[in-house]
Amino acid sequence: MKKRICIVLALVTALLTVTGATGYEMGYRYDPVLETFVIVSDRTEPVSYVLSLSEGDRAENYDIDAVIHYYPAPSSVYPLYDSSATTVSISVNEAQLDAAVEDFIAAKEREPFIAAHITEDCRFFPTKQGTFADIAEMKSSIASSFPSRVSFNAADYYVVEPDPKAPELEALYKRMENCTITYSNGRSISLNDLYPEYSASDNSVSYDRQFLKVLVSEIANSYDDAGKKSVTFEGVSGNFTVIGGTWGIIADTKAEVECMTDHFDHLRRGEKDRLPEMKQYLSWNFPDRYIEVDKEKQHLYLVSGNEIVMESDCVTGRPKNHTTPSGIFFISEKAINKTLRGEGYSSFVNRWMRLNNDGVGLHDATWRGRFGGEIYLSNGSHGCINLPKAFAYELYKYVIGLKEDELVVFVH
Repeated sequence: MKKRICIVLALVTALLTVTGATGYEMGYRYDPVLETFVIVSDRTEPVSYVLSLSEGDRAENYDIDAVIHYYPAPSSVYPLYDSSATTVSISVNEAQLDAAVEDFIAAKEREPFIAAHITEDCRFFPTKQGTFADIAEMKSSIASSFPSRVSFNAADYYVVEPDPKAPELEALYKRMENCTITYSNGRSISLNDLYPEYSASDNSVSYDRQFLKVLVSEIANSYDDAGKKSVTFEGVSGNFTVIGGTWGIIADTKAEVECMTDHFDHLRRGEKDRLPEMKQYLSWNFPDRYIEVDKEKQHLYLVSGNEIVMESDCVTGRPKNHTTPSGIFFISEKAINKTLRGEGYSSFVNRWMRLNNDGVGLHDATWRGRFGGEIYLSNGSHGCINLPKAFAYELYKYVIGLKEDELVVFVH
């Protein structure tokens, strides 16, 4: 009998002595009623565990039976042996763990990895890592931490793919967003105003250049103040107040379009308080040289300082149909031998000095035998200021050496 007890206890001890990181303390105690040793454990319920898996607002529980090296002790043994406590290790059932994880992952429609990109219509999308989990890593983590940890979030095991182009594209898009010009009058033009399109093949951005010209023209014209100011001046004929003409600020729309095209081609960062390129940016402090045209007296004076340099009778436009416009002008074009054309006429002139873009200017009129008086009332010009040939030659010789802002023309 003594031999039988020793064999049984040796078998139980061998079965219970299982090493592992996770386990429960188990040992023996003597039961005097039964007169036997019984196995004592801090866990008495069946060895079964619940695995909790979650992802976002979804959670599921799965039963995962543990694999435990545990066998029932014999119902009674003789009290001839005592034992110190030992540890019984526990591990999850791999087959059930695989089934639980695969079932949980498969229950959700997964989204793929999408690299950062700019759409054709110039919208930016950052990298989207997708919702595919590293299932092998997830199972390994669960198995190694059971049973001390039973809750796991699938999102912790998403596969994160590198996206080397993302920083480059984001930087490009920020340049596109900041590619804006704000003028000093508060008007602005941005790349988004120009219907931009992006080409992924060469990272290039194209835009509507014709529309850029329209926007630049509108803004540049808003700076023009030529002919918009009422000015009183003291001339040879007395004090006069005039409004109109071309003297003042005139934006150079063509030059501004070229500047803006370069800006948007290179996606430069925003510029504030910009002034457009100016064709004329003339001070309202007039120079001491001026030409005065008195339509009532039909007379022209060239004045330098307070002295009349030269003067002549002239013929201005016929009042009813072709009145010569009043105002302050600068001479924008000087030419020799030019043919003037308009509705119903074509006239060759030897000396031409343009005042505005409507074809009004100073020039010789060799077809006329007389100037001054009331000729203009019935036989006036088409709006130009007709001069005797010799006088036109001398006036042209004087003004050809002056810059546009060094001579002003008053017509009243």
